[in-house]
Amino acid sequence: MDARNRGSRSTSDITTSWSTLQGLRRQVRERFPDCWSLPVRKKHWDVIFDEVADGQRVLDVGGDRKALDVLMARRPGLTYKSMNVDRAQTHDYYSLDDVHEKFHAIFLFEVIEHLAFEEGVSLIQKLHGLLEPGGKLLLTTPNVCHPHRFFDPTHKTAYRHDDLGALLMASGFEVTRVFRLYNASFFPRLFRLYVGVWLHRYLSVDFAKSIMVVARRADG
Repeated sequence: MDARNRGSRSTSDITTSWSTLQGLRRQVRERFPDCWSLPVRKKHWDVIFDEVADGQRVLDVGGDRKALDVLMARRPGLTYKSMNVDRAQTHDYYSLDDVHEKFHAIFLFEVIEHLAFEEGVSLIQKLHGLLEPGGKLLLTTPNVCHPHRFFDPTHKTAYRHDDLGALLMASGFEVTRVFRLYNASFFPRLFRLYVGVWLHRYLSVDFAKSIMVVARRADG
């Protein structure tokens, strides 16, 4: 799913052109037809360490710096910076407008669902501009197929995997990988993945609480 030939569209184009988004959703579904076609990973960390190399620069948007110790234990040469509007905690940045450097990877974990759709589009486009050519955006959001994942009253916008893929492609990204995240002890996990999965599919509900998308800035 390549966005290089289209370039990044304006926020108004994305939020008003239903046909554009619908066409991109179809492209995503050609590769990932439904949530059941998405491979399962236990934790977002498993994906992070696949995608982020030592010595790279990382921006964690909405992070609480708990990620720092975990990252540095595995990637000691990493340059980690965090951005959060919450001034009760210590961060490198409190607004994206203050960020004037480029990064190899940006994390956006469980954030975009708290924004209105137009705000989410604007955020994705700002993050595109903060990535080095070929840089990666790693994003998670609640899985709308999970029966009670979206009950948080602070959530404003629900995204299916094809919605996110379409938004990212319209913003100049190439979607490279999409996962469901599900972490449990051995036997419950075994049951869900190989036995209970058929009941879940029949009921059209999923056991994975989040989805994760890896997207690459497509001009690199």
